[in-house]
Amino acid sequence: MTININVADKRATVIGAPVIVCGNSDYSVRFTFDEAWADLEYKTARFVYVKDGAVHHTDVPFTGDTVAVPMLSNTKEVFVGVFSGSLYATTPARIPCELSILCGTGEPQDPVPDVPDDPEPEEPSEPALRVHFSTSSSTISTITLFVDDSEVYRCGHEDGGGLTGDYTFECDSMPSSARIEVTQTGSEAYIFVGPNWSDLISGWYCQGDSIDLLSLGYTDIYIALEY
Repeated sequence: MTININVADKRATVIGAPVIVCGNSDYSVRFTFDEAWADLEYKTARFVYVKDGAVHHTDVPFTGDTVAVPMLSNTKEVFVGVFSGSLYATTPARIPCELSILCGTGEPQDPVPDVPDDPEPEEPSEPALRVHFSTSSSTISTITLFVDDSEVYRCGHEDGGGLTGDYTFECDSMPSSARIEVTQTGSEAYIFVGPNWSDLISGWYCQGDSIDLLSLGYTDIYIALEY
C-alpha cells in the first residue's frame, strides 16, 4: 500500500485518510516535493512513534520520491517527515495506526516448512529362507529344489557325467514347503546338511531321497553333495 504525502513550503501533508495496521511490512510513502527539493538527491525519512510509553524514531535514507515504511508495532500513530543534511527538514505528517493481532503477543515464530523429514534409509530385509548348494560329484546326476511344490532350481547331467558348482536360492517369505531331490549314477553318495559350512551333518543317501528342508529348523540351509 502506498501512502501519499505532499511537501510544500517545508510542510508535509498526508493525502487522503490512510491507516497503517501494525505488524505489516508492505507500506510505502510517496512524497511529492516542491521545487525547493529538486536538486536534493539524497534524503532521509524519519518515522516517529510512541511505543510502551517511550518515543522512538527510525530513519530510512532514500533517493527519488518513495521510501518503505518500517514495520510498526504497539503504536496508535506515526509521524513522518523528511530531512536532507542540515539544510532542509519538513514538519511531521501524522498517520494513524491500528493494532494488529500480533501487537502485545510478541513476534511471530518462523513458519515451519511443510517438508517431510528425510526418511531413514530402510535396512535391507533378510530373506526368510536361504538355501546354499555346493556340489562336487562324479556320481550325482541331478539336483532339484522344489518350493511350494514348484521346481525352482535344477542342476545336473542327465548323461551321468557328474556335476560341479555352487548355487544359492533365496525366498523373501517363508514357503509352506521346501524339499530337494537328488538322483545319481554309479557308487553311493551322501548329502551333508547344516546351518553353515562348518557344521554339516551326513545322514542321507542320494539315490531316491527327498529331504524336507523346513523340518531341519534352519532359515539358512547349507547343502553339500559329494561322493
